[in-house]
Amino acid sequence: MLSLFGNSAHDYTDPGSACPHYLGEPGRQEKYRGWVGAGVLPDGHAADDYTAIVWRDGEVVEAVSERGERPVVRVRRDGSAGIEDEVPVRVLS
Repeated sequence: MLSLFGNSAHDYTDPGSACPHYLGEPGRQEKYRGWVGAGVLPDGHAADDYTAIVWRDGEVVEAVSERGERPVVRVRRDGSAGIEDEVPVRVLS
């Protein structure tokens, strides 16, 4: 495990790759899925603008958004393709 906090008790376990602004920039979704599918990047998560992924102990606890219709997806390699699995998103009020 890699500690991001020096000698503290907080440890970080690599959850894979990540892609912010998933639909917010032209071509980003296709590039990220392609890189995961080709094995250039490991499986990971993609979050659109206005969303966040909450992690606890190396696991996704939930995804949240301050606006509706903003996706969070898990992108995994399947053969030579990057496949999206939707992550439920709770809209903050």
